[in-house]
Amino acid sequence: MKYKLLWLGVLFFLIPTNSAFSFETITPMDAYKLVADYDNVYILDVRTQAEWQWVGHPGVNGHDEGAVLEGKVVNIAFKIDCGVVGEKPELNLDFAEDVIDTFDSDVILITMCRSGPRGAAAAKILEGKYKVMNMEGGFEGGLDKRGYRKVGGWVNKNLPYNYQGWGYQKGTCPK
Repeated sequence: MKYKLLWLGVLFFLIPTNSAFSFETITPMDAYKLVADYDNVYILDVRTQAEWQWVGHPGVNGHDEGAVLEGKVVNIAFKIDCGVVGEKPELNLDFAEDVIDTFDSDVILITMCRSGPRGAAAAKILEGKYKVMNMEGGFEGGLDKRGYRKVGGWVNKNLPYNYQGWGYQKGTCPK
């Protein structure tokens, strides 16, 4: 427990920083190409289980596009539902451990969240353990002037996605 609290403190220190990251930020199209071209590249979707299920995730679509994504997109939530209805998800204290338990150290991980910042925070945590990149615009993209998610992102680049499967809800809440 002592180490989890220390990890949480380090995490809170790292998230708000706007300093230059050593990981690369890549476009959704570049992420798709890397996953398609290399066996050791994976998309690490760090969104919540609900986002994975209800908003969708990279995968084979209804036109059978995206077969190269099979087994290459993994959901490990950076923030998890801690069981309090109406409250926002909280940091998953086991995030790094869950990733390490899932992937060998020689893989390349492309972090992805809804619009980019959570993926960047996850990438920062994983630096040094993996070669890591963050997907620009995430799954849904950023907001346009009217508040719609129309700027960048996997979906707005017309890349294949679906709603199949269950998101990953394992983890430890900070409380």
